[in-house]
Amino acid sequence: MIDSELIKSLMTNILGVGYNSETGEIEFVKIDTDTIETSIIGLYETITQRTLGRADPVRLFLLAVCYIIIILLNCINYTGKQNLLKYAVGDYLDEIGYLVNTERKVAMSATTTLKFTLSEALQTDTVIPQGTRVTADGSIFFATDKDLFIQQGQTEGIVSATCTENGEVGNNYLVGQINTIVDVQAFVSTVLNITVSAGGSEIEDDDVYRERIHVAPESFSVAGPNGAYEYWAKTALPTNSDVKIISPEPGKVSIYVILENGKLPEKEVLDNVLEVCNSTKIRPLTDNVSVLKPEVVNFDVNVTYYLSKDNEYNANAIKTQVEQAVDDWILWTKAKIGRDINVSELIRRMIVAGAKRVEVNSPEYTKILEGDYNTAEKKVEAVQLAVASEEKTISFGGFEND
Repeated sequence: MIDSELIKSLMTNILGVGYNSETGEIEFVKIDTDTIETSIIGLYETITQRTLGRADPVRLFLLAVCYIIIILLNCINYTGKQNLLKYAVGDYLDEIGYLVNTERKVAMSATTTLKFTLSEALQTDTVIPQGTRVTADGSIFFATDKDLFIQQGQTEGIVSATCTENGEVGNNYLVGQINTIVDVQAFVSTVLNITVSAGGSEIEDDDVYRERIHVAPESFSVAGPNGAYEYWAKTALPTNSDVKIISPEPGKVSIYVILENGKLPEKEVLDNVLEVCNSTKIRPLTDNVSVLKPEVVNFDVNVTYYLSKDNEYNANAIKTQVEQAVDDWILWTKAKIGRDINVSELIRRMIVAGAKRVEVNSPEYTKILEGDYNTAEKKVEAVQLAVASEEKTISFGGFEND
C-alpha cells in the first residue's frame, strides 16, 4: 500500500515556492538532491517492505529516476523564471517587453555628414541622388539619405549618409577618411565626411534591454518626468549609451547624451534623439526640448604601485592586471554622465588586481557636476563628463614587506 504521508512529505519538500535566502534566488520548486533520493527510495522500501542495498540494481534504477526528476525540476524552475523580468533571457525577455510596448532595439547603422564638391560652378542646379555611395576603404560603404541639390553657381553641398551595414562596423571613421565616390556623379570632384561616423550598434543585449523594460512604465506618463524623457532618448540611441535629463528653468528640458564608453555624440545622433523626444506625442505641449553634449572635464592619471615581496615570482602578471585595472577605471569613470573622479575606486581596483599599496599623484577626488538646480541663484550648474587624457603614467615603485 502506498504511504500517503511519504508522498505528501516529498511534495512539500519539492513545492516550496518562494525566495531562497541562502542563494538569493526565487524558486518555483525546491531541488534538494538528497531529499529527493531519500524520499523516492524510502517510498519504494515502504511499499515493498524490502531494504535496498547500496549496490542493489533496483536502487541504481531508482537513482536514475531521481536524476530524471531533478532534471525536470530544473526545467520547471527555468521555465518559471522566464516569466520574471530579472531572469528572462532571449525570446522570453522579448515577450515581457511586448507587455509594456517595449521591443528590443535592432542593430543600428552608423551615420555621418558628407560634403560633396563640384569641379566647377555650373549654370544649372546639380542633383546628387539619394543612395549615392561613398567609402573609405572599399569594404564599408555609406549611402546618402536624400537627394542633395547644389544650386547653380555653388560648388559645395552637405548631406547626411548612413552606413549600408548595421552594427558597429561603420563607427569611428575620422573626418576626411570617407573620401572615395563609388557611384560616380558628373562634375563631382571630391567627397569627404565632415563628422566622425558614429551611432552604429549591434542588436540590444539582454541586460540593457531588461533595464529599458524596467523603466518602460515611466514612458506611460504624459507629464514629462525625467524617467520618461530618459526612456525615449535611449530608444533613439545605440545600446550602452547614457542620458542625463535636467530642467534649467520651467518649460525647458535639456537632454545630455553620451555614447558607449563615454564617446561624445556627433550632430546626427543629437538630431535623432531630438526628433524622437520632441515629438508632440511624447513631450508635454509646453516643453522646449534641446539635446546637448556634456561639458568635458579632463584629468591626468599618474599612479605608483608597490607589490609584496611574496609576489616577486608573478610580478609581470600582476603588472598586467594592475594596468588593466587602471584602464577599466578610466572607462568606468567616463561611462556615466556626472560620475565623480573617484580616486578611492581607482585604488580599490588596483589593490584587487594585486597591488600591495598605491600612491595616486593625480588625479585628486573631484566632484563632477550633474546640473543640480540652484534655487537661490536661479541657475543650473554645468552637466559634466570626466574624461582621462590619453597619456597616463603607471609606475612600479618596488617590492615591500607585508
